[in-house]
Amino acid sequence: MNMVTRATRSRELSGAAEKIQFGLDGAGILVGGANRLRQARGPVGRAAAANAQAQNVQGNYTPLDLENRRRWPIAPLNSFELFIKRAFDIVVAGTALVALMPLLALVAIVTKLDSPGPVIFRQTRRGLNGKPFHILKFRTMTVLEDGDTIKQAVRSDKRVTRVGLWWRRTSIDELPQLINVLRGEMSIVGPRPHAAAHDNHFDQLIANYALRHRMKPGITGYAQVKGLRGETPTVEAMQRRVDLDLWYIDNWSFLFDFAIVLRTVVEIVRGQNAY
Repeated sequence: MNMVTRATRSRELSGAAEKIQFGLDGAGILVGGANRLRQARGPVGRAAAANAQAQNVQGNYTPLDLENRRRWPIAPLNSFELFIKRAFDIVVAGTALVALMPLLALVAIVTKLDSPGPVIFRQTRRGLNGKPFHILKFRTMTVLEDGDTIKQAVRSDKRVTRVGLWWRRTSIDELPQLINVLRGEMSIVGPRPHAAAHDNHFDQLIANYALRHRMKPGITGYAQVKGLRGETPTVEAMQRRVDLDLWYIDNWSFLFDFAIVLRTVVEIVRGQNAY
């Protein structure tokens, strides 16, 4: 075998080896991708997950365009963590409903006597993986908006009723969401759900917005106890809230949830940005 033939065959074998290695690497990426996303924690992990999947979860969520997007992001918690979080939700929500029953009855009566309209306000929100559900609140406004265009509540909003102002300042209006928690639609702690119309709007403007739906929405959340409660008049304001929501999701722990619940009590007493 001459030198030219030997060199040619060597190059062919080298090229074949590279193709095999490339195929193995590609298979490893496909098989290991889900596990890496599940294990991603902290700001670095969240940023990587957001960059990798933001384009796959943008746009309106219903119906899902299966030709243009893949699946929703994998839930960041393992089976044991999901069990712990769900058990915490059931215990807290069930206990609170029983303990607060007299208060709930009183608020319902006062709401009904104060202004015409239903006691409970229902509005479409999106939960885990963008699944729609009806959030429950004590009615605090004279309007019952639940369409394609919904105006956010602002300070000194004329639509807020007399008692509704107090329900909102003390977050009493949120207490019916304990029923949403028992139904499995919400959690005690998680990213606060926004109106579906607002989801559609900000999803077009914030690349990683939809990643908030990797976890059930909460009655309270990390962004809220960090002072980002109330109106989000700008994209920048919503981006700050989204950043904290995603940080919470990727750094979840039972003690973290417990600390947020305790901090929520403090924030309710302070009453900042509640209107």
